[in-house]
Parts: sequence; C-alpha cells; structure tokens
Amino acid sequence: MLLLSQYSDAELERIFCPLGFDGRWGSQTKSLIGTDKALPLKLDINWVITAAGFHCPICNRDKANLFVRANSFFLASLSVHHDHLTEFVGLSSARFDPVIICLACNNIDARVKRKFRDIHPAFSFDPDSLKKLILRVGRTKHEVDYALAYEIWQDWRQQYLPRLLQGNRKKVSYHMRLLEDAKRRFFRAPGPNEPLAFSAFIERSRSQALDLVPR
Repeated sequence: MLLLSQYSDAELERIFCPLGFDGRWGSQTKSLIGTDKALPLKLDINWVITAAGFHCPICNRDKANLFVRANSFFLASLSVHHDHLTEFVGLSSARFDPVIICLACNNIDARVKRKFRDIHPAFSFDPDSLKKLILRVGRTKHEVDYALAYEIWQDWRQQYLPRLLQGNRKKVSYHMRLLEDAKRRFFRAPGPNEPLAFSAFIERSRSQALDLVPR
C-alpha cells in the first residue's frame, strides 16, 4: 500500500510543484515558517491550488508577503473573488470571472459595504476597480480610497440595479461545490493506489476548481 506519509517533503514537492500546487511540504513554506515550528499552520485549498510563484493579481504581492504570522498560528490563505450579482440573477450576469486574490484585497469589498450601508449586496468591485481603490498596500489591510469606491458603486447602481429589481429577487446560493469537493478529497486519508491516483485527481480537480461555480 502506497501512502503519502511514506514520501518525504522533497518527494512531495517534486511530484506536486510541477503541477502548479503548493503545500506545507514546499521549501518556500518551510522557509517562511523558519525555526518557529511550534505554531500550527492554517493552510487553505486556495493556497494549495496556486503555485509557489503566485502573485496576487490585484496588489501584485507574492506568497512570501501574503504569508501571515498571527499570535498563535501561521496563516497561508487566499480568497476567491467573484461577482455577487451572479448570486441574485444567475451566472450569465457575471461582469468578471472568479479570480483568486489575497485576503486583504478581497476584504476591500466588505469594508466598503460596511462603511456605506446603502450599497446593495449584489454589488462587487471588479479586479480593475480593486486595483484603483488601493492607496497604500498593507500586509493584512490596505489603505482604501473610499470616495472613489462610492463613485464606482453609484455608476454600477445606475446600470445594474434596475435590472436586478426587475429580475429574480430570490438570492441563489452558490457554495463553490467543486472547490469544496476538492477540499474534502484533498485532506482525506490516501488510498492504496497513491500517489499516482491522488496526483491525477489533484491535477484534474485543479482545472475544475478554478471554475469555482457550476456553469
């Protein structure tokens, strides 16, 4: 029986890095943790399915600058930014494709909505708009141009809100089923045909998971 636990970190890196994956076994992750191995590492599936050389497409930071050391753990996490309009009127209404970005960039959307309570939950900043909103890049929180953010919302409101109100008002729940399925399987106990079957599954799931929502 072949088990992933039988393989060294170097061997796992050799198998999965060429497929565009990253993990706790990666040399870059190990160097970021350094000698402080007592703290647990919280590493999510979005980090796993992006290569070690990933750069956030919004703020252009690499993984070394996205890796966070909290008080009681290390955090290696990325977010999927998508158009919330699709949750209300369907996937065909998306203004942009889902994209994996850093937590700080993804949080801009929520921070602006907390500041301006009149912004509709169906509204989302597209990637180009997010870039324009960053006045200064921070490690866990960016400085945001709130005045510009509200102007962008007003433009969206005039164009999309009438369509939203005329369409289906019932929010459709999309839970990223493919991504969740990949997450469950990735952390399951490996079977007897590992690592080749597991490697093939990950390669197949990566292309599926990046679609993020069912078509």
